[in-house]
Amino acid sequence: MLVMIFLALPLASMAGEHIVFDLLDRVMPPRLLTLQQSLANLLTGLVFGAAFWLVWQRSVRTYEMGDITARLEIPLGPFHRMVAAMLLLTALVHLVLAARDAMRAATGRQGAPGAPATGSGS
Repeated sequence: MLVMIFLALPLASMAGEHIVFDLLDRVMPPRLLTLQQSLANLLTGLVFGAAFWLVWQRSVRTYEMGDITARLEIPLGPFHRMVAAMLLLTALVHLVLAARDAMRAATGRQGAPGAPATGSGS
């Protein structure tokens, strides 16, 4: 279960499939909405980056101590490292989305905020 959740996290971020609070979206100007999305992605990227750092530190301790599961004696280190890697990848995805939305806001190009980028050049 742990593996499935964290492997899917960057994909859900890229697709914009997280739960969003969109109560004010109908009354905000499109450019401000795009700027808001950029700020949200920037903050989310920073939070995931901090989570990566904490989990990475935990994985270092797990490897040093040789922690294993109680019954099956499965080493925990590789799982902690995988979680850390997926948190880092998710942070990077959000930072890229933040930059994309900031550029859209700066140039006045309005796309669906948080929508994945397409290769059509629109």
